[in-house]
Amino acid sequence: MRTNPQLIVGRALAIFGDATSKCSPKAMSIRRTVGSVKNNRPDLIQGGRVRHVLRAVGGVAGCAAVALAACSSPQLPDRKEAEVSQQPAVGSWERRVIGQSRHQRAITAESYAPAASRAAEEPVVIIGCIHGDEPEGLAALGVVRAEIEAAQRRVVLVENMNPDGEAESGRGNAAGVDLNRNWPTANFRPSRAHGPSPLSEPETQAVFKLMEDARPSLVIVLHSARSGPFVNFDGPAEDLAARFADAAQKVDGRWRAVPDMGYPTPGSLGTLIGRERGVPILTIEFRRGQAPDSVRSSLAAGLRAVLRAATAAPQITGTRERSRSKPPSAGRPEP
Repeated sequence: MRTNPQLIVGRALAIFGDATSKCSPKAMSIRRTVGSVKNNRPDLIQGGRVRHVLRAVGGVAGCAAVALAACSSPQLPDRKEAEVSQQPAVGSWERRVIGQSRHQRAITAESYAPAASRAAEEPVVIIGCIHGDEPEGLAALGVVRAEIEAAQRRVVLVENMNPDGEAESGRGNAAGVDLNRNWPTANFRPSRAHGPSPLSEPETQAVFKLMEDARPSLVIVLHSARSGPFVNFDGPAEDLAARFADAAQKVDGRWRAVPDMGYPTPGSLGTLIGRERGVPILTIEFRRGQAPDSVRSSLAAGLRAVLRAATAAPQITGTRERSRSKPPSAGRPEP
């Protein structure tokens, strides 16, 4: 029986085409190259030179084997992809609006969710600004986010709960109310500066609801004072305050922990959270006008120490004598 060279090559190419129809682009390129045996060397087919035809068919079969191997073998990721895949998941951020100021500026909260193993823990709540004329902490929020991710701690970050005051460089909100005197405490005193009643202001209402929903294990609020830098605390937070001050001292030797502000603070967040509810709260007081680089570096060091300690044991108590100092002022609040 005589061999039909054209039929042999045609069938070989058909089989190869079926094998590579769902393969990678690399295999499809091989298929196109093999097709040139039929298209570019018709002399082999028409001339009936069977030996050369069989060589061509052998080439087709060999290329088919290579292509099929390319299809069936797992594709190894390149080095960069492998490195990325080996990195542990660091969690995710979710931003939402929790309320509005008196002038309808949005008050937002950014929630960081770490690895699933810690997703159920009570969060740390951090407030970047509560007094509009104390914006030093706002310039360091990038550092705050980085330390949160590094610590893999569940955190809710309220960037600025007084956007109206910050826009006007004023201590209070648009109504002139000090938002750190408008909380529902036993010692609340109604006044023009404190508000007619607890939570009379939309800003405190929004953050109070967030606190009620989040039930934090630790609260950190960023302020500034002419007598800063120091860290004040309420509730079972003495150890955490000392840890922050110790770490920040390595950047700026002026940092110390202050157990008492030296003046009454009726209706304050520290009184509500720390003294009445027994939740640790730190008041971070930068020096008024402190250089942004100094703010960022000292806050990074202190926050790193606190978040690590809080992650290991959320309700740290106890006493430490290092970095403690006398009250920053005698009987009068910072303006």
